[in-house]
Amino acid sequence: MKVFSRLYPRSSDQRGASMILTAFFIPVAVSLMGFTMDCGTAYYRYSQLQNATDAAVLAGANAYYNYRESTSSHPRADQEAARYISGDKNNLPAQAVAELSGSPVYQAKIYNDTTYYHVKATQEVSTIFLRHLPGMKETITVHAASTAAISSQKDSSVTEQKDGKQLFIFQKDLNIVNSIENPDRVGRPNDPGGKIVTTFDGGVAYTDDHATYNYSSQSSQLHYLFTELARKKGLGVNEAIAQNNPSDENKRYTSQITKTTYDFDALWNSVARHVSSNPVTDQNPNASTFANQQYVTFNTDRTNNINLTIDRAIAGDSNQPVYMLIKAGEWSGLSVLNVNLNADTRRPLIICLDPDNARNRNQWAQIHINLNGHTFRGIVYAKNMSDEGVLINANGGTFQGSIMAKSINLQGGAGTYRYEYFQGISPAGQNSGSSSGNEGSNPYSGSKTPKITLTSPEGLTWD
Repeated sequence: MKVFSRLYPRSSDQRGASMILTAFFIPVAVSLMGFTMDCGTAYYRYSQLQNATDAAVLAGANAYYNYRESTSSHPRADQEAARYISGDKNNLPAQAVAELSGSPVYQAKIYNDTTYYHVKATQEVSTIFLRHLPGMKETITVHAASTAAISSQKDSSVTEQKDGKQLFIFQKDLNIVNSIENPDRVGRPNDPGGKIVTTFDGGVAYTDDHATYNYSSQSSQLHYLFTELARKKGLGVNEAIAQNNPSDENKRYTSQITKTTYDFDALWNSVARHVSSNPVTDQNPNASTFANQQYVTFNTDRTNNINLTIDRAIAGDSNQPVYMLIKAGEWSGLSVLNVNLNADTRRPLIICLDPDNARNRNQWAQIHINLNGHTFRGIVYAKNMSDEGVLINANGGTFQGSIMAKSINLQGGAGTYRYEYFQGISPAGQNSGSSSGNEGSNPYSGSKTPKITLTSPEGLTWD
């Protein structure tokens, strides 16, 4: 041992070097350990968030399908998806929910004839060690995203979804007054065409072979309806017609009036059992008449003219329709229903006119809806009416829902008309037979169960 010690003497310089190396590596080791722990926590939180978005996108896609929503508007899908991220069905720890950054992003697209629903969520995960290092943040940003394909097979349900979204269904005639400005410019070569004033998002169809219709009473040369997208992009009518591409949701600028089949008695038959034995007799009802109600019956024996003023939003669940059932009395039916909007309806108002109104009492009804720049959400169902039928005075307002009537007359300046499906009501345009009008029926009644799967198709990108 002494020989070994003489050959390799231990110097104070070596002991000092060891202490320097130890002093250097201890903070490095601690930093690496802290980095590993913080990154491990972040990855664990990412896994939790990814599971949450997977559950959210599947639930949202199912709601998207069931409520017949569109790529441009899918509130029920978003509402259902949110429940699995931060709502009552989430499985995230409380701290993870608290660390969610902003609102999740919900999107829908059609790509290669398949509809996709997409959910993206962001979380700011707090760090323990890294925050103490120079230049490091107090959180690590974690993103999770999921995409679901809805009915990727080209089956009958996809066709039903497209054909069922009927904004208007009429039997006798449709007259559109103010659809464009400068009607003399329609069809001019090298001219973008007149400005688009009134827009239609949803199908427009007739049921009777002898029906007549005008795309615009201003121009006999106009053979198209125009979408809100075309108006927002500032396209002239000729530009919208030339650039229209029905297979591209970003270029769907026009549509045409088509023929369809529709059971006009189905909706009334489904709600007639709710006609009250104590009907409303007030000739001048307002929004309070419908507040927190589901079915309100009006007695046309006491008054055959009804002047309804929507003076405020109708109270109650905005997703729960309220039915205005106008029952033909023993002696008379409805003559005129005037609906004047001084506010948005908010809740869907389903106006149902008893088919016996005209047939048994020789009383031809009229319905006038004056939007006055506000939004009417709901359905107007009126089979037997006068030739004037349902008259909409838009005046810059929005009609969102459906109209099924003998005749439809659109006047009063610029208007926006959008299809909307309301829960529990069979979609307009579906040849419903005896069951599709049943309250609470699936909007895809008779179609195949949707195939909804998590996927990430190549070439599909999201914002």
